[in-house]
Amino acid sequence: MAVWSIRLHSPIEYYINLKGIQDGKYPSGAAFSPNDLLIPQVIGAVAKKFAIEDQAALRQAFQVRYGSVLEAGLNDKYRKRLANKSLTTTEIDAINARYAAELSKTVRSGLKIDFDYLSVGVDKASGKAMAAALPEAWTTIYPQLFKVIVDTRLQNVAIPKNLAKLDDASSLLFASHAMRNLRRGLTIISEDDRLNSVATIKGNTAADLMQGLDRFATQYFDPLFQTIDQEDPISGAYVRQTTLEISNQQRQLAGFNATINDLQNFRGLKQNLSDASSSGASFSTTGTSSVQLNESGINEIAGLVERATLADYLTEVLNKRQGKLVEIAELEKELAMLKNPLPANTSTAFREAATEQFKTIVDQYTELLGLAQQRFTGFINQMYAPASSPQVLGTLLPPRSLQILGLSALLGLIAAGIASMLRPEKIRKVAERAPPMVLAVNG
Repeated sequence: MAVWSIRLHSPIEYYINLKGIQDGKYPSGAAFSPNDLLIPQVIGAVAKKFAIEDQAALRQAFQVRYGSVLEAGLNDKYRKRLANKSLTTTEIDAINARYAAELSKTVRSGLKIDFDYLSVGVDKASGKAMAAALPEAWTTIYPQLFKVIVDTRLQNVAIPKNLAKLDDASSLLFASHAMRNLRRGLTIISEDDRLNSVATIKGNTAADLMQGLDRFATQYFDPLFQTIDQEDPISGAYVRQTTLEISNQQRQLAGFNATINDLQNFRGLKQNLSDASSSGASFSTTGTSSVQLNESGINEIAGLVERATLADYLTEVLNKRQGKLVEIAELEKELAMLKNPLPANTSTAFREAATEQFKTIVDQYTELLGLAQQRFTGFINQMYAPASSPQVLGTLLPPRSLQILGLSALLGLIAAGIASMLRPEKIRKVAERAPPMVLAVNG
């Protein structure tokens, strides 16, 4: 009877590729998690669309994790590489490191959605539609609830358009601050693969405007900025503020240096512990074409993935430190100019030309910034793309059912053993109770 209690299920498998999400973050910088697709509001939307009353059961039927349809191909590629018996230990370690890094990047590029449609009492067609509806509901609902689409970094680099003529200390100092924002904004756009193709009506990209800004600084702004009178009250206050800002930036730089040092020490310690506990290569070959992972190999791959993650974080901190060094250098250059002014020998026409040139750059930048923000808004409907169609896997036994089946088989074996032990004794007793056989003989 236990066997008949086993309930077979056929889960639906659906892969999607993530779009607009980089390094595990939404465009706003908020952290992304596969469980974002399973928040009550998203599950409620799917339940309402398909008239499912038990939302708790629907939530339980879904499983979402990082995954990609390319995993199998990637594993096969590295199995073939490691099947070469002539590889040295160094070459195996290098291949393992590349495998771990590529696997981590591939897996985190998409999601695998599993849906046990039978547990909620729907047919295959409805189950496939519900699996496809989950990321659709997430795309619609999640950005509205948490405002994860707009990149907050772009909100802090806007430039006011009401610029005065570049003819006094106040306007030049204001323009200097605006140019730092311009550089930050253009750097963000040009380094983002989702935005670096955005161009203004005139065809200017962020890289084009950065070149224009550099030319403006060399031809117009620096000559004007170096003529600011050091005795000007506004200039004096700005010098003091800039000095304090440099000190603040240097403290932040020291913090990055300490973090980098800690990470390097930690990685070295982990590597030493790993080397001490290592018990062989990650992969073992059988024959000439197959590669198998042993237990130590699995642990080593997990360690490689962990080290790859630490390496990514270290790279991020190094990039932040580099940005901080650039910012400090710009402030120190500005401070040196203010402390050592040149004679004011620029003409009115030169200042007017500089003002017009700067306004043109600001107008182009403002247009580009607006287009970049529109591009992010467009990601609301492009947060994912299907990587496969929802497919029903082969009929599987749930873990609980496997336990029941195993217990049933064990009980059957025990019963059969007892029966076989009792059978000879039962035959003997029946024989003793039977009357003697009489044979008739014809005389």
